[in-house]
This record gives sequence, structure tokens and C-alpha cells, in this order.
Amino acid sequence: MILSKDIKLLPGSKVEVVIRVSKNAIQEKYNSLLQDYSSRLKIQGFRIGKVPINIIENKYSEGLKATVLEEVINNSLKEFFKEESKMPLSYATPTVKEKNLKLNLDEDFEFTFTYETYPEFKIPSFDEIDIKVEIPEVFIDDSDIYDEIKNLQIENSIIIEDREGVVKEDSIVKVDFVELDDLSNEIVSTKRQGFVFTVGKSETYYDFDKDVIGMRINEERVVEKSYIADYKFEELAGSSRKLKIKIKSIKKRDLPLVDDEFAQDISDKYNTLDDLKNFVRSNLLNIVEEKKDTLKLNKFFSNISEKLEIDIPHSMIEAEIEIAFKDTKRQNKNNMSLEEFKSIFYSSGYIGGDNLQDEILGNLKSKLIMQKMVDLDPIKVAESDVEDEMARQSKNLGVSYEEIKKFYEDQNLISYLKDDIKRERAKKKILENIKEVRGKKLNFKDFVNYKICE
Repeated sequence: MILSKDIKLLPGSKVEVVIRVSKNAIQEKYNSLLQDYSSRLKIQGFRIGKVPINIIENKYSEGLKATVLEEVINNSLKEFFKEESKMPLSYATPTVKEKNLKLNLDEDFEFTFTYETYPEFKIPSFDEIDIKVEIPEVFIDDSDIYDEIKNLQIENSIIIEDREGVVKEDSIVKVDFVELDDLSNEIVSTKRQGFVFTVGKSETYYDFDKDVIGMRINEERVVEKSYIADYKFEELAGSSRKLKIKIKSIKKRDLPLVDDEFAQDISDKYNTLDDLKNFVRSNLLNIVEEKKDTLKLNKFFSNISEKLEIDIPHSMIEAEIEIAFKDTKRQNKNNMSLEEFKSIFYSSGYIGGDNLQDEILGNLKSKLIMQKMVDLDPIKVAESDVEDEMARQSKNLGVSYEEIKKFYEDQNLISYLKDDIKRERAKKKILENIKEVRGKKLNFKDFVNYKICE
């Protein structure tokens, strides 16, 4: 069908294509559709299949041409992408450039469309890369083990009434509260009943959790709150509010004793408390190793990104912004809309002290570099590799191998699993080629939040 095609690469990893379709192919499609109409159309005064062609054309010509136009464009795109290596991004539909296109049956038909494609760039070979990463020497002491045991205690505790009846740090309280106006009248729209939180642990909208310490059941208290200019909730920032709070109930966690029985309750894998402590230590060591690998990978991607000019498509940036927006929403780091979030990205680029542009574009470049490494991996993933990965997931998730296999097959995700296996290969190769330099000593807590200074 396609008579000729003219392909032009544009900035932003865009492709512009001019397609020319033979008038003979168009006339053939038009005539075929006309004959189909003629065989099925019912017009008063004529039997079905006996309506003269000229009458059909006079009445339906424009509609026929519009149908042929749509079919020609769709079929041309299918034909074009069967042979083209630069495929469109899955979330960026090709767009026809011209508006109000019309067919002239006596001329070849030409139209232009654009689409965004995967950006082209070349990753330097490992022979060209010399990356050193300073990794702290991490030590784990008894307090780290104790903190983890404490978390397990809390997870396995039960909530009971606090017979002392006084709110203190860590109390689980239920309150009614409402804002008061300047005349101490209740602002009904702000009224909340049966609100539950843990004192000193939960983030409350009005930040009054520590103001209730020392209160008793059914006690009522009016507190006045002033909020800083950059308070986490914009509508309260820089304002003062008066709140009436009433305590409805006070509960506490009944923590189990930390002994051999406690360890056995956690899992039948542990016979004694020492068994549990050894497992916790081993788990913390694994976290340390995973963090070290993450630091090395981040350094690698940061280093390579600086050396590469990647012409990132706009739609890819938009998709990454949405991912970052949902992430910050999930972590309650902002209460702005997606459009406001995008506006900040494209203007100043900063939220608080964080450079949003650098973070989002850095993440996107890292993903692109990793995907390029996966695409360039010449070694096919063997069936045994797939089986081994499914067996690993089966063990980690505590479900049968057959269930894991059925899930991947039913969801048509085998190809994605193979990509994940290649991705792990790529990570392993990166880590093998990064030189680790021993840094300063750090305790476990500080290392969890450690970042490499660029």
C-alpha cells in the first residue's frame, strides 16, 4: 500500500514520517467499499443489491471517503511499523500531524505522523569506566539487635485498657476534637469523633499528639497551636488555631516477655532467644550488604549519566513525574495536585531543599541505562534460569513452585521475568567492575540513612 516514506529524526527522540499511498490502492479500497454498500443497502424504489452506483455515490460519497481515509491511515501505520526498527513508546500513540485530512481519489494520498521512540545512546564499555566508591565500615552492636527485637515485641503485642487512666508517651488514645473560632464557638466542619492515634508516634493533622499528655479519660482541654510558615499542611502553614480535645479512651500495648518462649512464638525455626538474636543479626548484615550494593549501583548510574547525552522523550518524562508524584503522596510528603507538582518540576525544579528535576531525570536515566544493558545482553535466558528464579521466589514467598509458575503463565509475564533475570545479571556485572574503597566506621542506624557525597 505504501508508495514511499520519508523518515526524519527530531529532538526529544521524536520521529516524523511522511507516508505516500498510491491512488490506485485508494481507488481499489473505495470501489470495494462501494460494492459492499451496493450489495447491502436498502433504498426505497430499489431492491437490495440493485441500487445504482451513482445514486450511492451521490448520497454517501463523503462518508465512504472518510471510512477509506481512516482505513488507509491505520493500515499504513501497521505496514510501516512491521518493517521499522524505531518503534513508538507504549504510552505515546503516533499522532497524525495534519488536521481535516480529505481524500482525492484522483491523486496519491500523503499524510504526516509523529511519534516518540526509545532514545538512542551508547553505553561506554567497562574498560572505559573507572569508578571508585567509598563504602563505610559498618558495625552492628547489641542495641541494633535490641531495636529489632523491640519491633517484634510490638508486632506481637496486644492492646489493653490502661488502668492508670493517664495519657503518656506511647499511649493509644481515642479523642474527639474540633476547631474553635475567635469567640470559642465550634467550627462544625472540623469536628472529628473517635480519632485514634499513638502518642509520640503518629503524625496528626493539627500536630496535637503531645498536647494530650497528662490528660485523663473524659477530660476536655483547649489548646492553642501556631504553625510555622512551611508546615507540612499548606492550609495550616503560618496560622494559629484553637482546638478543643476530649479524651474518650486510653489504651496501651501489652508487650510479651522477651525469652525463649517469645522466640518460639515468632517462628518454629527458633528454639531459643539466642537463635532469634542470631537470625536478627544475620538479617541486619544482609540489609547492610544490600545497602552497599545500592550505593555502588547509584554511583555507577550517576557517573554514567553525567557522561551521556540522552534525548529523553517528553512522554517518558511525564510518566516518571507521575511515578514520583504518587511516591511522595504515598509517603505523605505533599498535599499538592499532580498539575502543581508538574509545574514545580518544569519551573524551579525544587520542593523544599530537594532538586526535583535532578532526582526524577536521574532516576529515569538510570532506568534507561539499565534497560539498554538488558537489551544488549547477547546471552539468552535459559529455561533452567527461569525455573531457578521461580524456585527462589517460591522459597522466599512461602508458596508452591506450581503456584508461582501458574501466576507467570496465566498473566503472560514470562518475558518480563526473563528481563528481570537479565537485569540481575547486569547488576552483578556492574558490581564486579566497581572498586570499593573502605570508608569511615559507621553504626547500623547511621548507615541506613547514609548517602554518598558527590
